[in-house]
Amino acid sequence: MAGLQEVLTASTSGQKQIWTLLLEGDATRPAETRESDSVDGLLETAAACVNCAPTALKVHVLLPGGDGEGTVAGGDAVVLFHGKDGAPNAKATALLVATGAQDAAVTGAACVARFKHDLANPLSVSLGNETAPAFLAERCWLQRARGDTKPKVPSPFPADARKAVLAQLLAARAAELERRKAAPGNAPQDVKNTGGRVRWTNAKNDVHVAAQLPAGTKRGHCRVVIEPTSLSIKVGEVDASGQFRLASLVDGVLFQEVDPTQSRWDFVEATAMGTAELQVTLRKKQAMRWLMLVR
Repeated sequence: MAGLQEVLTASTSGQKQIWTLLLEGDATRPAETRESDSVDGLLETAAACVNCAPTALKVHVLLPGGDGEGTVAGGDAVVLFHGKDGAPNAKATALLVATGAQDAAVTGAACVARFKHDLANPLSVSLGNETAPAFLAERCWLQRARGDTKPKVPSPFPADARKAVLAQLLAARAAELERRKAAPGNAPQDVKNTGGRVRWTNAKNDVHVAAQLPAGTKRGHCRVVIEPTSLSIKVGEVDASGQFRLASLVDGVLFQEVDPTQSRWDFVEATAMGTAELQVTLRKKQAMRWLMLVR
């Protein structure tokens, strides 16, 4: 069986697929088509059409892989995606009902596509064959999805279990897609509770922290303590009463462990922002993506 990371990052199918977009509103609205060349590309485009993040897509597996043998669906799984906002979608709701869904109700735009998914390799999914609007009206696969007809060679696994596995796999792909968008090298992120004064950037082996300092701050005003599991950044400031005190900019438990002996900090007197800046580089103990600087 392929490893999860290997499967999640193998997104291309080698060919483009046409799939159907069902617009919200009554059944008189014509369906549209879109084209994608990978599972990730389809998820991203579907999310844009539905007006939500990929991880917010609701997934309905109408027909699990293999059950459509002997129909126009062949061995492909058929999946409907939609969001949670918008006007009622008559066509998408009718499609869910036609495939046996109970209490079906779809709001907003919906997308229908086919995927290749086999429980012999349950973590692998790729684009299936064309899913044009005419396909949605073919009775043979709709009857199969409802259970009115059976494949000649039934799967040893229950249909509901196979639907659940594919739905979870597509959800994992959507999550991985968003994770890669926020991967190392993107714009710095604000550290919580610092009012934008402290930002951090994720790199492969390091985490870079930059703190904007008040005018007049000198190197000797800064106190930085880097421990394997914590970071403290304090800067001397003059308070309203004229007293000099150390103000804490960052003081908390790091997201992951670092190597203090390979970490460092520097004081930059003038940056492009026109103020002094404290720059901290934390060397990760493990080269993994951080979700935040401090917990």
